[in-house]
Amino acid sequence: MAENKKISQLDELSPVEDTDYTVVYDPDTGVSYRATKADFKGAQGTAGSTGPTGPTGPTGPTGSGTTGPTGPTGGTGSTGPTGSTGPTGATGPTGTSGPTGPTGSTGPTGPTGATGPTGATASLSGATWGDFA
Repeated sequence: MAENKKISQLDELSPVEDTDYTVVYDPDTGVSYRATKADFKGAQGTAGSTGPTGPTGPTGPTGSGTTGPTGPTGGTGSTGPTGSTGPTGATGPTGTSGPTGPTGSTGPTGPTGATGPTGATASLSGATWGDFA
């Protein structure tokens, strides 16, 4: 026969089936009878508070289906920054000469030039005034 134990002393607990029973002895009357699960049930208590939410389950498999239509084209983006200046181009060909301009006005008179050298002393030869007197 199995050893009598309290429920708190059991190593393994199992649910009680509706057909399970236990023998109850009433020492006042000396009568023993079978008590089923229903005999031990009292009035149903109020529902307890809801427990915490369990963890989120794993992500489901990726679905497969046809690709939807292409969406509308987006708006034009903003203008980018101005680029750097390019290199200087080659020098162009020389142009043709223009017409001759008008003659300019006469300039001021220049300074007087330096005095020239003194001439040689004159000498007379031949007849003099006295010869005609």
